[in-house]
Amino acid sequence: MSRTVIAVDIGFGWIKWFANEGKELSGLFPSVIGESITNRSAGVRGLEDVVGDKSFVIELNQNKRLIGESAAVQSRMRFGAMNETRFADAETVQLFTIAAIESYFRRAARPESNGGFLIVGGIPLASYLNYRDAMQKALTGVVEYSFNGEKLRHVNLQSIILPSPLGPYLDFLLDEDGTAPRTRIYERVGVIVIGTLTTEFTKIIGGENPQPVDEQSGSIHTGLSFVTSRVTRWLKDTHNLNATHYEIDQLMTKNVYKFGRVEFEVVARAALAEAGKSIANQAQTFWGTTNELDAIIVSGGAAKFIAPLVQKELHHPNFIETPNPILSTARGYWKYGRQAPVEL
Repeated sequence: MSRTVIAVDIGFGWIKWFANEGKELSGLFPSVIGESITNRSAGVRGLEDVVGDKSFVIELNQNKRLIGESAAVQSRMRFGAMNETRFADAETVQLFTIAAIESYFRRAARPESNGGFLIVGGIPLASYLNYRDAMQKALTGVVEYSFNGEKLRHVNLQSIILPSPLGPYLDFLLDEDGTAPRTRIYERVGVIVIGTLTTEFTKIIGGENPQPVDEQSGSIHTGLSFVTSRVTRWLKDTHNLNATHYEIDQLMTKNVYKFGRVEFEVVARAALAEAGKSIANQAQTFWGTTNELDAIIVSGGAAKFIAPLVQKELHHPNFIETPNPILSTARGYWKYGRQAPVEL
């Protein structure tokens, strides 16, 4: 039976998905699940453009939920833990994965599944062994749901769950088809993934047969939310303005440092510098001197803001920022799954 490979990177700030069927298909939406009440979900638009419109209404196990932007903006009640236990919650990972599949249908102009899906996802290394089996079980078999109030649908899933730091490493290492190395093979690589809530550090050895080194890997609770929290507090304390983390995130992504009429760039830049220094210090704590590493690969949704500030502290001679950092983990998952011997 034919299968479609879709990589789904379940982050704490954003869900990112990636596929390639002769052309790259991808999307992202806020990593939020919220209550769906008729008078609150009215006004949720369709999916004419997934990147511009990141909202979904999905009914699963007789529970109707808002997913993505609509949940972030409208829902008073949120579901799904904002820590590593979310990877073990079947409904959470299924909802995010279904939303990614529906985004894929729109982007690929496919009304329904033709065969099955191989979902390639990941879990932070520190929690990988604890939650891998539960996540894989949730993403294996037939899942029934309704989407945006339409008739019952079903998808047939198989899954591969990787340690998440392998995503950006494989994206950097492998060519577009995931079939062969496209660059020099490095034996010792440090991977830094700077996300919304956390930054993950992993040392990978072995070149073409990469293996994470557990004792030189870990995470800290420093990410873009460190910056957006500083900004939202400052706006409230000094101007009595109520801004959400999501609003500040979106403005900074557009290189806009103004909320209403209030400029917040000075506050944001100071917090970014502090975050960069903290991440660089932690990298040296995990890896000792970084000079023994052949390369440091940096990715994640907050990398575009913080990676240059980390390098300012580390001064590593081979500091590599992935070209599309927010999608790099999902692209690496897809490249792995493209060649994986899994049959549906």
